Amino acid sequence: MTRYIVDISPMAVNRTAMYSIVRDTTRYLFENFADVRLQGMGEDVDGHEFAANGFAIPVVVKERISRRLFDLIESDVPFPDAPDRREADTICIVFDPLYLMFQPVNCRTIVFVLDLTPVTRPGWHNPRVSLLYSRALQRLWSPLISVVAISESTRRDLWANYGIPAERVDIVHLYNRLTGALTRHVRPPDSDGKTLLFVGSLEERKNIRGLIEGFRLSRLHAQGFSLVIVGGDGHGSEAIKQDAMRVRGVRICGWLSDDELTQEYVRASALVYPSYWEGFGLPVLEALAYGIPCVLGDSGALPGIAGDSAIYCDPCDVVDIARALLDVTGGEARRSAAVRQAKAQERLASFTKEHYLLQVRGVIDKAAGLNVDGIAGRPSSAEAKQARTPVPIETHSSRFGEILRRLRVLETRGTVVPSDSFSIDYLYVLQQEKRLALSSELSSFRLGTPWKWPAKAAMVALSYGSLLLTNAYVRAQINELILLKEVARQEGSNG
Repeated sequence: MTRYIVDISPMAVNRTAMYSIVRDTTRYLFENFADVRLQGMGEDVDGHEFAANGFAIPVVVKERISRRLFDLIESDVPFPDAPDRREADTICIVFDPLYLMFQPVNCRTIVFVLDLTPVTRPGWHNPRVSLLYSRALQRLWSPLISVVAISESTRRDLWANYGIPAERVDIVHLYNRLTGALTRHVRPPDSDGKTLLFVGSLEERKNIRGLIEGFRLSRLHAQGFSLVIVGGDGHGSEAIKQDAMRVRGVRICGWLSDDELTQEYVRASALVYPSYWEGFGLPVLEALAYGIPCVLGDSGALPGIAGDSAIYCDPCDVVDIARALLDVTGGEARRSAAVRQAKAQERLASFTKEHYLLQVRGVIDKAAGLNVDGIAGRPSSAEAKQARTPVPIETHSSRFGEILRRLRVLETRGTVVPSDSFSIDYLYVLQQEKRLALSSELSSFRLGTPWKWPAKAAMVALSYGSLLLTNAYVRAQINELILLKEVARQEGSNG
C-alpha cells in the first residue's frame, strides 16, 4: 500500500492564501487515503493531533518549524542535503520547491511550483532565499519528480528558464478559498464606496511602492478615495511602510483574519493589484467573487486568471498605474460594471475547489504509476548526465554573462539554456523581459530629475534598441518554427 507524506511547512511560516490551500489539500488526503503522514522541514508532525486541532499545526510545532526556516535564511547555517534513502512505496507531496531539500532523493515526489522569481528576479527577494531556491530547483530534473505549476505562466517560465518540457509539467489551478464571497454582502453603513484595496504580502515583488506612487499621481485622495493595503511583512516591507506614511489617503492594515478581510472586500470599490509578477494571484479570484472590479499588472499569470474581466496596467510605469486607477473609479467603469461582473462569474467557474481537488487526485494517480524500481533518484545514464539543470545563483560576477547567454548573444555552455529552447513560449518570455526593462527605464526617465535626463535618455534608447532587436529576432524564430511545422505536416501528409 502506498504511503503519502505531506509537507505542511507553508502552514507554519506564513498566513497567506496558500495556508488555506495546503490545509484543504491535506484534509482531502486524510479523508480519501489510508496512510497519510505529515512533515514540516523534514520533521514528523503528529497527524492525529493535527486533525483534532481542526487541521491546524499545533503552536509548539509551528514555532519549531518557523525557527528552523528562519535560522536557515537569516544565518550562515549550511544548506541541508536531501536524505539519500529509498522510499519505494511512498509519494511525497510538497507545496513549495524550497522544501524539496528535506525530502528523500530516491522518492516519488509531487512538487507545486508557484513562481520562479526567487531565481529569475533575485532582487525582489532576500538573497539567502534566492540561493535556497536556486539549489532546490535543481532537483526538478529528477525523473522521480512530478512538477505541478499553478498557472500556464509558471509552466512557461519553467520551460523558458530551465528547459523543462511542457509535457512534464501538470497545471493545477488554485481556487477561491473565501467561499462565503459567493453570496451577496451588503456594504456596511460606514463605507463610502471609495476604498481601493490591495491584498498581499508587503514585499517588493508586489509593486506596492509603485501602487502608492500611482495613487499619489492620480490625486484620487482629493476626491475622497483611500488606498487600504492588507498583508503581512515581507522582503522590502519597511520601504513600503515609509512610502505609505508620506502619501495621504494610504493606510496599511497588516495581516487580517478571513472575517476581517471579508469586511474589507465588502467595503472596497476595487481591488488594485499591479504586481510585477505573480504565479497565480489568489486575491484576484477573491475580488471577482465579491463582484468588485480589478486593476491588475499585465505581466505574469494575472491576465490568464482574470481574462477580460479586469483593467490592466503596466506595473513598471507608475503613470500608467495612475491612469488605471482613474479608469476604475470613473463613470465609464461603473457603467460597464454589470458586463465585467458577468465575465467574472464565467472566470470563477473554472477555479472551484472541487475542480482543484479533482486535478490534485489526477496528479497523485499519475505519480503512483511511476515505476520506482526502474528509475534512479539521481540520473546516472549518459543521457541523464547531459540533462539541462538550472545554474545556481552563487555569485554576481557572472550575472551579465549569464544574461547574454540566455539571450543567445554568446554561445551557451550547454547547461544554461537548452539547445531546443526556441519554442514560442520561450521566445515570448524573452520579449516580455525586454518590454518590462524598457517600461522600467521609461518610468525612471519620466520621474527623474532634469540633470539626470541625458543618462536616463541613453538608457531608454539602449533598452528600446534591445527590444527592437529582440522583437525582430523573435519574429524570425517564430516564422522559422511555423515553417518547420508546416514542412513536417506536408511531409507527413505525403508519406
